[in-house]
Amino acid sequence: FILLIACINFINLTVARSVKRAKEIGIRKVVGGDRRQLILQFLGESFVLSMLAFLLALVLVRFTLPVFNELSNKKLAISYLADSSLIAAYISLFLLTGLMAGFYPAIVLSSYNPVQTLYSRFNLAGKNYLQKSLVVLQFGLASFLIMGTIVVYNQLHFLTNTDLGYDDQDLVVVNNGRHSLEEQRVFSSALMADARILNAVPKNGGNWSTVAKINGDKEQSFAFETIDEQYLPMMKIPLVQGRNFSKDFPSDSAQSVIINEAFAREAGWKKPLGQQIDFWYNNQKFNVVGVIKDHHFESLSNKIKPQVFRMASGSAYGKMIIKIQPGTATASLAHIEKVFKQLYPLNPYSYKFQNDVN
Repeated sequence: FILLIACINFINLTVARSVKRAKEIGIRKVVGGDRRQLILQFLGESFVLSMLAFLLALVLVRFTLPVFNELSNKKLAISYLADSSLIAAYISLFLLTGLMAGFYPAIVLSSYNPVQTLYSRFNLAGKNYLQKSLVVLQFGLASFLIMGTIVVYNQLHFLTNTDLGYDDQDLVVVNNGRHSLEEQRVFSSALMADARILNAVPKNGGNWSTVAKINGDKEQSFAFETIDEQYLPMMKIPLVQGRNFSKDFPSDSAQSVIINEAFAREAGWKKPLGQQIDFWYNNQKFNVVGVIKDHHFESLSNKIKPQVFRMASGSAYGKMIIKIQPGTATASLAHIEKVFKQLYPLNPYSYKFQNDVN
């Protein structure tokens, strides 16, 4: 859209300023210049300007890309001469731009009557419907871009100012396959050998929904996750009732769960502490020992669902949530990848930032 607006603007400005070149065109025609030569001249000028603008754009990208990568935590790179198809795309782009911007002005300027231009009788006024249409199109595209910018700004403002219910900054989620709790703790210890890694806790579930019985026979669906006692403090998810899991309570791993406010609401529990949840798939009953504040563990566009957390035991875990020091993303990610490949050489390495989830 921006490139199209720029081309339309160039066309309108070129035609509008053609009065200043009218005598030049008239003289060229009088001394023998034909229309074809004039069209080639104006197209050539358009191509030269297009090439200069394209080269300037490449220089600007070269110097601004590192800043963009740092701000967005991306690793984008452009190798201008590494790919022949990319070079062909560059050439096609600037040729197409030059042709779009120069074709109509070349046709208009080359059609001027030499007698009128030399005797100052030249006038742009008239029924130039195409030029007027281009002005309307340019205004429409500009209005569309402005409205789009406002929408994007409002969305970004919403994303950056909405309370997620937890701290999603500087959190890296690594999928490391299914491993026992002890194996995950070995991974955690190796990660935290670097001072830039503030904490690393295992987690399982999140996208797994299941059903359990409450209040005797009522079935309640919820998202089920397995965590340890460090997860809630690291994520800064506050408890509104009860307590967190603790090693001081050995029965927590076998009998206790923590729920969120949404679960308590849907269950109709005004006093959720001590209530029982009957997991039908393994015929186990768990007591509610804590209630956490609702938080957006999925996209902000999704309604907050009921959640149940069970304390980590010897089961298999597939994720590691890693808290890194602010401003150390590049070095921390390099350390995480190094440790991962040392411990799991056969597993594919992948990660994402928690704030990308929302």
